[in-house]
Parts: sequence; C-alpha cells; structure tokens
Amino acid sequence: PKLYQLVRSHEILVTQMTTDELREAIEQPAIQNGFEFAPSLIDHILSDLRNISAPLPLLSHALYETWQRRQGNTLTFQAYAESGKVEEAIAKTADRVYEHDLDTDQQIISWHIFSRLIGLGENAFETRRRATLEELIANPEQADAVQKVLDIFVRYRLITTNDTNIELTHEALIANWPRLRQWLDKNKEGLIIYNRLSELAADWNANDR
Repeated sequence: PKLYQLVRSHEILVTQMTTDELREAIEQPAIQNGFEFAPSLIDHILSDLRNISAPLPLLSHALYETWQRRQGNTLTFQAYAESGKVEEAIAKTADRVYEHDLDTDQQIISWHIFSRLIGLGENAFETRRRATLEELIANPEQADAVQKVLDIFVRYRLITTNDTNIELTHEALIANWPRLRQWLDKNKEGLIIYNRLSELAADWNANDR
C-alpha cells in the first residue's frame, strides 16, 4: 500500500526531524491516501517514540498494522493497541506468522532463512545482510518448501525480495523480536562458524577455486 511505502520513504531523515516534522511524516501519507487518525492518536504515537533509539522502522510497521485494523478510513486507538504499538508491533507480527502460519517443518526452515539474512560478528549480531535464493536452499529437494516460507514472510512484510537479493525488511527485527534474539544467542557460535565458512567458500569460487 502507498501508505506503507510513503512512511518508509521518510526513514532516512529521522535523526534530523523535529517533532512537527515527525508528526507530518506520520500524518501526511495517510491524508494523501484518504485516511485519517483518531483525535490525539498521533500525539500518543509520538509519545511512544520518545525512548526508542531507531524509531522509524518500528513506526512504519506499527502504522501498517494499524492501517490493516482500521475502522473505515480511520486509524483508531484500538487498532494501534491491537497492532502492538510502536515497540511491539513487529515482534507481534513475527510471532503470529511463526506460530499460526508455519508448521513444524516450516519453522525449522524459517530459522535457516533468518540465519542467512543476519550478518554475524565475533561480539554481536550486527546487521541484516542480503542473500541470494541459492544461499537459502541448503538442499535442492527443499527448494519449493523454502520458497513457500519466504512467500509467507514477504506477505507480512518481514522479508523483502527482488530479482537478485533477499533481505529482512526491518533490521529492527533482529533486536526487537525476542524469539529470534533467543534463537540467535543459543546458536551463535555455530552460526559464526557457518557464516565465516560461507564467506571463504564464496571467495574460493570467485577466485576460480
């Protein structure tokens, strides 16, 4: 939806925004697309943003989830609360997808996918990373299953794909989805080794083996 795209287009400017500019970034995409916010809802959202260090990725997801739950053309307090608000919306969506849209085998595949979409360092899980579809398919027999799981996460705007690359839509997912955080912490040593071996194998192939 244009509303979601327009909100995301403001993300790069967040560190330079005044409160009035941030209010406009929230309100204008809705107005431009024929929607409105319930009275005082934007003030409430701005208050929720105050103690968040990287707010725009979380905000854009919360607004999208609020828009999904709107009443007519109005984004309501109830819809915002049900979304999980700014702080929890992205984790709430990810948990819902993991618990209700994936079976046990697909949940295992999802962890394989996420482990390839997160750049790992010796001291921390640093950032999202781009991967090709080939990197995500460990076994050719699983190609269709991997694609199906990817399609589910893409549908909920947690993963983004194009003709060549796949990546997390929001880097904020790494820090703000407790289930993912716990899984990464539990498997960190093995993931660091795997990612390092993957880099070495890529270099080996790039240099004609």
